[in-house]
Amino acid sequence: MSMVLPVLGVAFLSTAIAAWESAPGAPSCGSPSSGTVMSARSTTGGGCEAMMARPTPDLRDASLGMMSASNTLVDVAVGADQFSLLVSAVKAAGLVDALSGDTELTVFAPTDDAFGRAAAAGVDLQFLLSPQGRPTLERVLLHHVVPGRLESTDLTGRTEVTTLAGTTLSLGLARNRLFVDDAMVQSADVGADNGVIHVIDRVMLPPAQASPAAQIISIAIERGVPMFNSNNAEGCAAVYATALDAIATAEGFGLSAEDRRRLRGDLDEAASIRSASEQAWAYRRLMDDLVRRMSR
Repeated sequence: MSMVLPVLGVAFLSTAIAAWESAPGAPSCGSPSSGTVMSARSTTGGGCEAMMARPTPDLRDASLGMMSASNTLVDVAVGADQFSLLVSAVKAAGLVDALSGDTELTVFAPTDDAFGRAAAAGVDLQFLLSPQGRPTLERVLLHHVVPGRLESTDLTGRTEVTTLAGTTLSLGLARNRLFVDDAMVQSADVGADNGVIHVIDRVMLPPAQASPAAQIISIAIERGVPMFNSNNAEGCAAVYATALDAIATAEGFGLSAEDRRRLRGDLDEAASIRSASEQAWAYRRLMDDLVRRMSR
C-alpha cells in the first residue's frame, strides 16, 4: 500500500499549476532583485526530495512437506507450523483474497522465528496487527511479494526485483545461499497453485515513506521552481500558496488542529506581501519549515 495524497490538496494544486502554466498572459515579475535563483532542493537541508555472481545454487535442500495440488499460497502457509505469525499478519492486513487469487505471485515468507527477531529488534508487532497499524502492516507484507512466479533459478539470474509495494529488493549469492536484502533464503521453491514461496529468516522492512504533506510540498516545489526561475514569481507563489492552503485546510495531512491554525495565520501574513518574489520566498520558507518539523 502506498499513502495516497488527500484528493482536495492534489486537486487544488493541479488547478493552480494548470492555470499558471497555460495562461497566455501569465505575469512576469522579472528576476529577483537579489539575483537569487530558487532551487528545487529544500533550503532547510532536510529536503523535500525524497527515501553479483550468478551461478545456480542448489537451494532445494529443505522442504515443507508434500503440498496439495490445489493449494494456494495462503493454504500452503496455513498448513505449515512455522508461518502462524505470517498467516495472522496476512489476515490482519486483509490480504488473504489477494494471495489466494489466480494471479501468480512470488512470496518471500518470514518464519515465526523471523518475526521474533523483528520484535527483539524493536518492531512493534502488536501495533502492526491492530486496526491502527493495518496500513503499515499491508505495506510491510507487500514488500515481501513480487509479481509472477520466480523460481530460485530465476532469482539467481537477477540482481533485484520490484515488489507489490513499489519497493526494490536486492538479490545476491553467498556460500551457495540466496540472500534477499539482508534475509537468507532457508528453503526455496515451495510450490503453490498460484505461485511460489521462498522461506526467509528475516522480516524485511520497506524504506520509510514520505508523509502526504511532504509529498504535496515536493510536487509544489518541483512545479514552482521553474516558474520562479523563468521570471514568473507570481505563478510560483500561487502554486506554493495553493499547496500550503490545502495542507492548512484538510485533516488528512497529519497536522494537528493547532498546527493548521498556526499555518493559516502564517499564510495570511505571507499573502499581505506585495512583492511576488518575496511572497514566493515566504511561502517556500513555510514549506521547508513544515518538512523539517515533520521529519523529526
